[in-house]
Amino acid sequence: MKTLIIVDMQKGFINKNNEFLVKNIENLLKNHKFDRVFATKFVNNLDSQYVKLLNFDRMCDAKSQEFAVTLPDTAVILEKTSYALPTEFVGGEQRRFSSVALIMTPVC
Repeated sequence: MKTLIIVDMQKGFINKNNEFLVKNIENLLKNHKFDRVFATKFVNNLDSQYVKLLNFDRMCDAKSQEFAVTLPDTAVILEKTSYALPTEFVGGEQRRFSSVALIMTPVC
């Protein structure tokens, strides 16, 4: 089973140093048949520890949280407020992921 995980590929994290990833991931989605696509969506809020401890107040609005790539209708999306991939993201099962696409963010 070919599975792709797209991690936090959101408009608020895109900049001149990583914008090339958007086209690369779009091409990956277009040119490869994946049985499953998972995508995480980082959601921040003004009461979060990111704001309080790291002064990271980005990703609090809907526009910055929008995906920078067009996901297939069948993609499984998991909103998260922290680092890492929660176990519910993969259904608690051990899976083999054939591809992972992620972006380094200012709070990584």
